[in-house]
Amino acid sequence: MKKQKKFLMQVLLFLIIVLSSCKVFATDVASYIGEMKLSEDFQKYLELSDEEKENVIAPRMYDIPKSKMIVTNPLKLSKMLGTTLDSNYSLRTVIPDNMVVKNQQQTGSCWTFSSLGALESTLALKDYKNGKSPIVYDFSERHMEYATSRTFSDGINENGFNREVGDGGISGIKMAYLTNGTGAISETEMPFENNEKKIPLSEIQNKTVITQVNDTVDFPSYSATEDTTQIKQQMKEHIKNYGGIDAGIHGVSLSDTTCYNNETGAIYCDDSDKYPKNHAVVIVGWDDNYSRDNFTPDNKPNGNGAWIIRNSWGSGERYTLDEMKQYIFDNYPDTCAEKNWTTPEMVDEEIAILDFEIWGYTIDENNVATLKVGDEGFMYVSYEDANIYKFLTGITNAQNNITYENIYQYDQYGGVLPIGFTTSKIYLATVFDKKTLSSEYLTQVSIDASETYTCKVYVNPNGTSKSKSDLQQIQLKAGESETFDAGYHTIEFQDPVKITGKNFVVVLEIQGTQTDSISTMMEFNYGQFYTDEKYANSAYHCYDNVTVESGKCFWSTEELLSFNEWEDCSTTYTESEGDWPNFDTTIKAFTTSKILESIEIATPPKKTSYLVGEDFDTTGIIVKAKYGDGTTEVITDYTITNGTNLALGQTSVTISYNGKTTTQEIEVVENSVESIAIKTPPTKTSYVAGDDFDATGMVIEATYNDGITKTVTDYTIKDGKNLKNGQTTVTIEYEGKTVTQAITVQENAVEKIEIKQAPNKINYMVGEDFDATGMIVEATYEDGTIKQIENYTVEDGKDLQLNQTTVTIEYEGKIVKQIITVEAKPQNSNFDNMQGNVTRIRAYYFTDPNTKEYTIISVDLTDIAISSGNEKMEYYYYLSPNPQETNIENWVKVNKFDNTDNKLSFEINTLDVSNYEEVSNADNLYLYIKEVATLNDMQQEKTTSSLQLEVENINVEEYVDGEKIADVNSGTIIDSTPGDKIDNTVAPTTLPKAGKNILITCLILILIAIGRVTYLKYKDIQIK
Repeated sequence: MKKQKKFLMQVLLFLIIVLSSCKVFATDVASYIGEMKLSEDFQKYLELSDEEKENVIAPRMYDIPKSKMIVTNPLKLSKMLGTTLDSNYSLRTVIPDNMVVKNQQQTGSCWTFSSLGALESTLALKDYKNGKSPIVYDFSERHMEYATSRTFSDGINENGFNREVGDGGISGIKMAYLTNGTGAISETEMPFENNEKKIPLSEIQNKTVITQVNDTVDFPSYSATEDTTQIKQQMKEHIKNYGGIDAGIHGVSLSDTTCYNNETGAIYCDDSDKYPKNHAVVIVGWDDNYSRDNFTPDNKPNGNGAWIIRNSWGSGERYTLDEMKQYIFDNYPDTCAEKNWTTPEMVDEEIAILDFEIWGYTIDENNVATLKVGDEGFMYVSYEDANIYKFLTGITNAQNNITYENIYQYDQYGGVLPIGFTTSKIYLATVFDKKTLSSEYLTQVSIDASETYTCKVYVNPNGTSKSKSDLQQIQLKAGESETFDAGYHTIEFQDPVKITGKNFVVVLEIQGTQTDSISTMMEFNYGQFYTDEKYANSAYHCYDNVTVESGKCFWSTEELLSFNEWEDCSTTYTESEGDWPNFDTTIKAFTTSKILESIEIATPPKKTSYLVGEDFDTTGIIVKAKYGDGTTEVITDYTITNGTNLALGQTSVTISYNGKTTTQEIEVVENSVESIAIKTPPTKTSYVAGDDFDATGMVIEATYNDGITKTVTDYTIKDGKNLKNGQTTVTIEYEGKTVTQAITVQENAVEKIEIKQAPNKINYMVGEDFDATGMIVEATYEDGTIKQIENYTVEDGKDLQLNQTTVTIEYEGKIVKQIITVEAKPQNSNFDNMQGNVTRIRAYYFTDPNTKEYTIISVDLTDIAISSGNEKMEYYYYLSPNPQETNIENWVKVNKFDNTDNKLSFEINTLDVSNYEEVSNADNLYLYIKEVATLNDMQQEKTTSSLQLEVENINVEEYVDGEKIADVNSGTIIDSTPGDKIDNTVAPTTLPKAGKNILITCLILILIAIGRVTYLKYKDIQIK
């Protein structure tokens, strides 16, 4: 039995030790790996011959889900509906100065013209909507072409893609260039040239990047045979609200009569296999009524409607005969050499004319060649075109300045393909090495999203640890999390985070919309992973220069994270036995040292001593701002507080700049008195108690700091009223100096006191203090003397209570009552449990483009404990995309409201909203309420915390030119994501702590319990 007992105890102990020291029975990382799905378009592309691949734009390797996040912002919804009402719209009429058609000439740079054209239109439309003076944006296509290529005349561009100038470009190259800090730059820094020859590396270096792209959108692909209602609506919304869309079409020849009518500029290709996508353009508008008869007679679409595109073939060309010959000589040197044409003049006239006729030019009787290019360079692509919905990208947020100093990234080349996980939530972590020795502040991060994400951000600013205990959740400008659709997105922090270590870690918690899957974009080496022969000449070999970082990029799941287990992205391929390539995450981090830490007065002002009433003089003062990187700069746009009408005794003024303050010491003086003296004593020095001091005959002299002595009369007498029995002096005071006069006071008792004159104020609010101003109290003494007294006391005069009717006046043991009234003070309502509902939306649109569209939103705020005891209630509202807005200034007064039945109902008119463009483009809309309560001429105000305004399945009433045309249910225009939804309305603010640890803990507890039972069972067995 002893052996049996010993054996059982040893087994139990072994199990407890093993289970408590391991994760789980086994962690199968590969079980989290999903599929890498290539799009059908890309698979078809791979089947093309090498020659065919060279003449088409490579499609996306993956599909964008044909769904969008649910839009609940009522202002954004009204904008969406307004777009559907517009039968035609063109950026040509809205931002005409930025719609000038450019000419790529004989270069293969159409992709740079389309992507930069989209950016230019986004910035210009943003300026237009914000009421700014128009700026003509013109970025360098040549720089984009060369800076993304590899080989130069004097070396290799280490940051270039594995491509050469003229190879064309895919969407990933465009977005990488605009988001990795390479571009865009001004056209003046590297002007366009009609050639693709090798140039020195120095020509692309040391250029000034002047734009920052913050957010983009990747549209899902559609074939012409699908229902394109949804994608057309999304495209129209984007064009009207954000600018042009970068698109791909079949680049028809101007002389092609099969798919193109050059007289009208109308393009329609009915077969993407026969007419593949090989040319990039910018979609800048639409016309629902564009007639099908405008297309070539032999190939018309079934219905009307076309997208307006800005091409890059110029608006039209004209060549004289000499210019034609010069063109032939410059662009066809081999032919000229073969024919021994050594000068342009030697080029055969007939050949020159024939070539230009072949190219579609019209030759007149004077041998002048002219070429009409569509509608002055604009063209019209049918809604039914086979290519137009295949590969669309747009920019939703960009700026014409750079807000960061350092960009941290391992995805220099951007995302290539999304990887799949068999879970709805994934964690991505990236470890960055700090670039500088100076202070840096993390202000924003970015991610390339392959589908709809809800993201939270965590940071370890001091080291490489990814442990939950070392990570702090970041409050974002959008709240605790931010949701966005497929595309590149920047996530802004509410407050900067100071990097305190040599390394720092950024972790993104990414929640998808499905219950069992999610995908994330990755950067990887295409050539290393896709080695099969059919991939040999794919355009995606431009990513063959990618080098995957080791020990920098990681992924985890909620279950793995419960053990603080992170998988290194650089070894995923090895561990998963070939299911994935090794990869880098697409997380970028942006820092700046220009975080204002303090301001200081480097040089004091010339004048620091003032007389009473003077204003502070800044002459000579130098104020400097000190930043986190240790640098300082002189600032002049500071503000000065308490610097006017300086008061006697004031010792400083306050200087403020961007929330930081410092003080400048000053002194405020008059011609000061050094001492005072009684030159002649008063006539009377003997008094009876209760008398007042009599200064008759007394002469006071003041001696000043300049030595002057003069008689003063505006002195004051302290303790000279209602003299006390036994009092021996009174004090005379002048300009802060004092002297005493000896007196004698004999007793004279008070018989009674009475209020001779009531105070000025007898009506009070609850909580106020009694005010004796104007009240005259008299004391009657035993000798019959009646004197006015001031040194009485007021009982029960503090914090007056509702319905209190008197206060008690006491002097020398005698009392009298002063009648008062105390009424309630204004009280604000209780908004702690407030709920919000949008009950009605009326959207007003106008056919006159000069009439501003607007929306009226009816709001019911319920569960409010409305205060009922006030004379008047006023309400103000403010709309913001930020759930933690502070220092609100631009309140909008609610002129008409109903605040009965614990509910506040009113209307929001967007014409009154000063930040309309900002809030109407935001995904979330937050409402703040300010209530001002008035009672008995007193006011008290209260501001609520933010309340998110959302709409779902509510009718939106549409009005055009004042006439109601429709009731549209908002649910019909909101794209719902297929599959099971994840409820993200309540989410933890800390990293998850559930998972396998709980299982292990339970097992350990069970085994301990079993061990205890076994021990108790056998402990009393005696050894025989």
